[in-house]
Amino acid sequence: MFRLSKTAVFVIALLISSWSFGKPASPLEKSRKLDSVTKIQGTEKVSAFLSSQKKIRAYISSAPGYGHQSATFTVMKRFRQLGYHGEFEVIYQDEIASKLSSFMIGFDPAQSGWQKLSQIGISAISYSQFQKGIQQSELIPLGITGADDNIEFRGPEALNVKSYIRLEPQEWGDSVLQYRNTSGSTVIPGLKDLGFHVEIDSSPEGLERALKIPEASIEFGPKVPAIRSILLKSDIDFGVIYGIGLLGNIAGRLKIWVEGLQNARKTEPQLFRGGIVLPIFSHLNEQEISSILWEFGLKDDTDPPENKSRKRAKKKPVEYYQWNDPGLVSALEGLSSDQILLVQMDRVPPDIFEIFVNKSRIPLLVAGKNTMNLAQSMGRPYINTVGDYNFPNSPSLSPKSQTIFNRGIEVFHYSMTGTTAQRRISAYLRQLMDENSELAQMFQNLALQEHDKVAEALQFYVSNLKN
Repeated sequence: MFRLSKTAVFVIALLISSWSFGKPASPLEKSRKLDSVTKIQGTEKVSAFLSSQKKIRAYISSAPGYGHQSATFTVMKRFRQLGYHGEFEVIYQDEIASKLSSFMIGFDPAQSGWQKLSQIGISAISYSQFQKGIQQSELIPLGITGADDNIEFRGPEALNVKSYIRLEPQEWGDSVLQYRNTSGSTVIPGLKDLGFHVEIDSSPEGLERALKIPEASIEFGPKVPAIRSILLKSDIDFGVIYGIGLLGNIAGRLKIWVEGLQNARKTEPQLFRGGIVLPIFSHLNEQEISSILWEFGLKDDTDPPENKSRKRAKKKPVEYYQWNDPGLVSALEGLSSDQILLVQMDRVPPDIFEIFVNKSRIPLLVAGKNTMNLAQSMGRPYINTVGDYNFPNSPSLSPKSQTIFNRGIEVFHYSMTGTTAQRRISAYLRQLMDENSELAQMFQNLALQEHDKVAEALQFYVSNLKN
C-alpha cells in the first residue's frame, strides 16, 4: 500500500464507509455501515480494557518504503475506534524520522527528544533516544506494532512494556504476543490471512473533517483545492494509481492502463458516468514526468527531454497535470466524457488517501500489500503491479471470469505491451466496473468478512492477560 514536512494528519475519529455522493447506497455500501466489531463476540472486554489504559506504546520499525508506518498507524486508528482514548507513545527507528511527518500533524523530524503532539494524542521519540532514558520510563501494560520484519525484536524489554502485540499485514507472517521476562512468542491464531479492518467516512462531511487539519498545514494545505475538486465532482470516474514506479517503465505501464480504459469506455460506454481522472500518488522525478509527457504526445517532438514545458492542444484525449497546475481546476470543470486526466498528486495524508481509495470507481493500479489490504477492506477492485494479488476467501470463479482475471493481472506481471495487453486490460476493467459481474462481486465480498484483525488480537490478549 501503500513510501512517503512539516505537518500532516492522523485523524483518529470513528469513521464509517460510503464511496458515493448523492447516489442511493448499494447493498455493499449499506453493509459497510455496520461496525464489524459487533459481529465479534467478547469485544466488551476489549473496549473495557482499552478505555482503562492511559498509555500504549507503538513501535515503528525500519523498512525501505512506507508500508510499516502505514500499517502501524492503521492499527493505532483501529484502537481508537475500539475505545482507546489515552495517549500513544510512538517509538520509531531513527532512520525513518523523515517519513513520519505525513502521519503525525506537527511532527518535526529534525527535533530530538520527546515531541508531544497533543492535537492527535501522540508523543513521539526516536528508538535510540528512548533507549537512553529507558530506565526512567514508566513500565506500562501494552506495546504494539503493525509490521516488523525483525522477528528477533523483543518488544517487552525494548519498549518497557509488560506485553507486546506484534501484528503483521495480510500474509506477511504470524501475528504474535510477547510477555516480559518470558522467552519466545505466542502465535495469535487465525490472523495470518486477515487484513486490517478499515472504516472510512467519505461523505462530503467526512471529507471536510479529514481536511480540517491538513488544510492549515504548510505541506498539504496547498493541495486541498485539487483534493476537493476531484473528490467532490460527481460526474467523473476516477481510480487511484500508487506505486507505479516500483518496477520501472512508468510511462509504458501508464500507457497500457490508459489505452485499456479508452478501449473499455468505447466498448461499453454505459459503465462510465463521465470523464476519467487518474490521480497518481507516487512521487515522480523530472525524468519520469518527462517520459510520461513524451509517451502521451504532450511534448513537442522538437523539445529536448530536459525541457519540462509542453504545449497543450485543446481537449486532448489524455492530459497530464501537476496538483498545483493553475489550470487543473478548470480542466476538471471542463472535462469531457471522452477525456482522461492524469493528475500528479504526490503524497497526501493517509486519511485523505483512504478516501480516494474508497471512492474509486475505476479499479486501482497499485503496488504493495498495505494498499492491497486497504482496497480489500473496502471491496475495491485493483491490479497489484508487484505480484501480490492473492484474494483470500474469494469464491470459485467460472472459467470465463477466471480467464479474464488471469489475463488482466498477467499484463503487468509479465510487462506485456501492444494490442493484446490493451484488450486484456479492457476486458478486466469492464468486468470490474460492472457491479453485478462475478469478478466485481468477488472483490465486494472481501469487504464483508466477519473478521477484524486488531479486535481479534486484542481479544486474544485480554483473554490471556497476565499481571
